[in-house]
Amino acid sequence: MTTHLALAAVSYSMDGAVEASGISKATLTKAIADGELVAHYVGVKASKRVVLATDLAEYVASLPTERPKR
Repeated sequence: MTTHLALAAVSYSMDGAVEASGISKATLTKAIADGELVAHYVGVKASKRVVLATDLAEYVASLPTERPKR
């Protein structure tokens, strides 16, 4: 019998962060540019952007819980 363990993601590519959070790539990119979300760069040319799962969770938790009143 083989036992498989499910491992939680440590980090996400931008597409993975979009899928995990349900937030658009444009919104996540803006959050990174505005310093609201931290990105790390991977690779020889530092061309792949990843977001730590904990940073993504903290960013989502920091978002408003109610819509602004108009």
